[in-house]
Amino acid sequence: MKLNNKITTVILMSVISAHASAFIVPEFEFYEGSQGQQDTVCNLSVLPGNKEDFYFKKNDCTNDEARSLIIRDAPAGTIIKIYDDPKMSSNDDYLTINVIQDIIEGKVIGTFEESFSDESVEVIYHEDNGLNGKVSAVRITVPNID
Repeated sequence: MKLNNKITTVILMSVISAHASAFIVPEFEFYEGSQGQQDTVCNLSVLPGNKEDFYFKKNDCTNDEARSLIIRDAPAGTIIKIYDDPKMSSNDDYLTINVIQDIIEGKVIGTFEESFSDESVEVIYHEDNGLNGKVSAVRITVPNID
């Protein structure tokens, strides 16, 4: 059963309040513009130890609009895959983001059409005909936090 993001946020906040020292819930906020600018297209959360698929047309997200992402509170080992294809096929553009060092304050992924790496992430772009403004689905895997 899928809940809308507002209900999910209320439930998650209740869980966090009850177990505040146990874990922090990673957040993934997608933006209409590059560099985490303009309107928010989608705000997703995934509990540690889970893998979730998000289909923008079904998850209160604006389909074919996202151009950038801000990652918050994501532990090392988190994997984010961003797809042009709504069925998450690797036959079209997709981006893989591997979190290699815990991200706390926020990490901006300024574009979905560039591969790069730094101290906190490794980003690999698999190009076909462009991903910016064409995002339809996201798969997020968050490891358990010890």
